[in-house]
Amino acid sequence: MLDDSKNIIIAVPNTLDPSYIDIYNITTKNILHREIGRDSVEKTGLAMCLKLLPNHRLIVGYESGQIKCFNIAFTPTLIKSFQHFTQPVFCLDSIGNFDSWLGLPKIIS
Repeated sequence: MLDDSKNIIIAVPNTLDPSYIDIYNITTKNILHREIGRDSVEKTGLAMCLKLLPNHRLIVGYESGQIKCFNIAFTPTLIKSFQHFTQPVFCLDSIGNFDSWLGLPKIIS
């Protein structure tokens, strides 16, 4: 959940298919993005953990052990996807610096 003092944003698994992600603005009671990840042809299983970052990024850990990073600033776009694990990803908080771990340039917000 992100709170920029004007809007509270939350990412949750989609109600009909928890392999995909929906993003809501709790303040305005609007849905911002629906079914993030639907464009993917690979089977990831359920979205097990989600992490919204302040630089318009969404990190998702899946049942398959895959981790995906999406840019959600406008139309959700897959930035990076990788498979480092053979078991489900239950936690993303211990990773720390997501930008360096994903091999992305540091964004100062």
